[in-house]
Amino acid sequence: MIALSWVTDSTAGLAWTIPVSAGMVALVSPWSRQFAWRIGAIDRPAARKLHLRATPRLGGLSAALAVFTCVVLWLMTDPTAIEQCAQYWGLLPGALVMFLVGLYDDLFRLRPSVKLALQFVAASIICSGGICLTALDVPLLGQLHLSWLGPVLTVIWLVGVTNAMNFLDGIDGLAAGTAAL
Repeated sequence: MIALSWVTDSTAGLAWTIPVSAGMVALVSPWSRQFAWRIGAIDRPAARKLHLRATPRLGGLSAALAVFTCVVLWLMTDPTAIEQCAQYWGLLPGALVMFLVGLYDDLFRLRPSVKLALQFVAASIICSGGICLTALDVPLLGQLHLSWLGPVLTVIWLVGVTNAMNFLDGIDGLAAGTAAL
């Protein structure tokens, strides 16, 4: 169980976000790719890498622009959106910090320890801002209330998923395709 009541309350009202975000990614991806080549944000082939030719590293830029565009449109069109965002105030700032850490890493290569620390900060912002595991439904055992462990598991989960997606980023398009699925 996750404290995200707005996901079920307004899912039908937000159905437009799927085609809008897909359209944004389709429009912005070629620009993002060209921009990466222009500024030198390129991942070159090496012995420990899977790709055989140079690959642009700014794929997250397209996804982030799509998400933030949908959020802005949602805020502009739904009178309850601001109230919902206020209830979960940590989501947008935390996601923005997570995106900026990834963007900076793509451009300048952060040391892994610094990157991990900043990801924990971003995940902590999200968790402290209202999105946090409170209980888990365990088959055959029922609901397990997490108490103080909820925020810890939430932050670890957010950082873990972020890094799992980052590890998929070694093959051009794999992370984007996985996220889309």
